[in-house]
Amino acid sequence: MLHARFGPDPYVWPFYVLGLGLLTAVAFVALLFGGVQLSLGQSPTALVVVPGAALVAGLVYGASFVGQGFGHVQMHLLRAALADAVHGIARSG
Repeated sequence: MLHARFGPDPYVWPFYVLGLGLLTAVAFVALLFGGVQLSLGQSPTALVVVPGAALVAGLVYGASFVGQGFGHVQMHLLRAALADAVHGIARSG
């Protein structure tokens, strides 16, 4: 029995999670700051950051799907090579 998992370099995921986490934190702080500005009767200029952070987070999320699309052929080739190697071992053994 053979178990295998094909995926990106393990160092990619921490950067992905860190990026989304930082964008979420920036949006949260901007939302709080904008709410305070609004409650003090000031112009809530900090609220401009929230849609921008949401847009960038959406782009980062979308980039993960683009990366999966680019890697699809490579993953298929890796799986086929592994299957050929396993079948070759099974026939010779």
